[in-house]
Amino acid sequence: MLLYYYTTNVAAGAKCYNFFMSPTTQPVLTEIRDADFKTGYVSPLTINDYDVRRCARGPLVRDGKIALLYVSKWHYHKLPGGGIEDGEDIATGFNREILEETGCNCVVQSEEAKTPVIIEYRDEFKLCQINHLIAATVVGEPKKVAFTGDEIEEGFQLKWVPIAEAIPLLENDKPTNYEGLFIQKRDLAILKYFADLLNRFK
Repeated sequence: MLLYYYTTNVAAGAKCYNFFMSPTTQPVLTEIRDADFKTGYVSPLTINDYDVRRCARGPLVRDGKIALLYVSKWHYHKLPGGGIEDGEDIATGFNREILEETGCNCVVQSEEAKTPVIIEYRDEFKLCQINHLIAATVVGEPKKVAFTGDEIEEGFQLKWVPIAEAIPLLENDKPTNYEGLFIQKRDLAILKYFADLLNRFK
């Protein structure tokens, strides 16, 4: 795995060159770029052109099944999680997003200090998105989900999928928008990274 400089104190909207100036390191599982989807594409952007968004996301397990969000407008599935707000640590941001998107409280099963990140360079948005990977299990009974207006407009649906079916399901998706291409590649990488851990919960 690659090693990149990173800091957990990057504010939303900070430029990417500031993001990589911390004296600590975090392993990077993979980078995803426009060139992965556009043959012959060469990015015109430099590292200074990207705004940074920090996220926490990963598989949530309940009774041998994984929570997936189906984005019906754009025809793909995604793992729950989302942006880390200013003042939040990674676990707090993850727990909040999980509660909003699945109605569940959870216990983190992965070791945060040892898990890598996935970095997305979305040129059309001039966005450098750093995804902190987390795996968790549900505690208690699920409550009502709280999708945002944008998520409702995009037709978000919560599904609970058997662990063994999650990777084939995402592999067969055919996203019809720019963002979905990144999400499909990213979330497949996350599921494969956590495969051994998830097998314990089948």
